[in-house]
Amino acid sequence: MKYFTLLLMCSCSSYHSYKREFTMQMAKNRPSLVLESSPKIMIFQDFKIDYSLHQEDHGDLKGFYLQTLLGQYYTLAGNSAKDLKTCPSYHNAFLEQSKDTGQERTFKIDFQKLSENSYLASKPELFLEINGKTVLEQITPSNCNDLLDKALTKYTDNLFKEITYLCSTGTSPHLYTYINMINMNSKLAPNNAFTLPITINAALIRSLFRETRGIASSHNLYIPWLDSYLLEAIP
Repeated sequence: MKYFTLLLMCSCSSYHSYKREFTMQMAKNRPSLVLESSPKIMIFQDFKIDYSLHQEDHGDLKGFYLQTLLGQYYTLAGNSAKDLKTCPSYHNAFLEQSKDTGQERTFKIDFQKLSENSYLASKPELFLEINGKTVLEQITPSNCNDLLDKALTKYTDNLFKEITYLCSTGTSPHLYTYINMINMNSKLAPNNAFTLPITINAALIRSLFRETRGIASSHNLYIPWLDSYLLEAIP
């Protein structure tokens, strides 16, 4: 009996030791995520929110977030989009998202209006950062296209980091901020909504893709006033 008890204790100890080592190894292999802070875009102040609009019922917000973010990434990155081959944490949502990178983005800046807040609110791309400063702080007629192209590439590379992390781990800081924002804040205002990549992307797409602007508002991201805001702020 003493021998049996000793053997049982040793077996349990070995199991827990193995489990602890396995868990620690999994944590060690977990990818790290270091994201740039989201750009602080100018908000169109003249927009009046109609809070009588009802938020539609939503299903799997996590899958929706991944699928939407991935679609936005493909659109914004265009032909320079990196290829995401698998997404184990969101397999079904990943398979349902087509890779559409064929649209042409255009950079058109009216330098005579850069002091007008309403114009700045219609050009979220001016608030992307490159070399530690916003595009707005550095832009000139001669460097316009090159500067915006580099800033957008830097921004979309950051999006891809979050997407690959989501696919590997099933989570990200922006994901839960978005879910909390949708579930808890019925009086959500633009200055709060446009702090996340998923909403900033909608504004960027509305601004940059002049011939296909409908893509930005194909879904209101469960923010009832978002479509109206984009139409009014970025006419």
